[in-house]
Amino acid sequence: LSDTETTCRNLGGNIRIDSASGIRVCSGVDSAETFCLIASENALTCRGLFRHVRHCNNTHNRKAASPFLCGRECGTLDAVGKKCQ
Repeated sequence: LSDTETTCRNLGGNIRIDSASGIRVCSGVDSAETFCLIASENALTCRGLFRHVRHCNNTHNRKAASPFLCGRECGTLDAVGKKCQ
């Protein structure tokens, strides 16, 4: 697995292969079901999405709501991607 695939899974995301293009896609790390292209350096890259999700989770202990907003706090649980665990 690539670092991007590992990070996707660690944040509770799912990896699928787009049947038309064969490109690997990560989705499910935020409540908005935002997706990013795993091998892309130009369009829909995962780097910014992952940075935002980790900021919500690690800095504020909040779930990720979208690429721009953090969700509710997780209280005594830990925020991981779009969930409190």
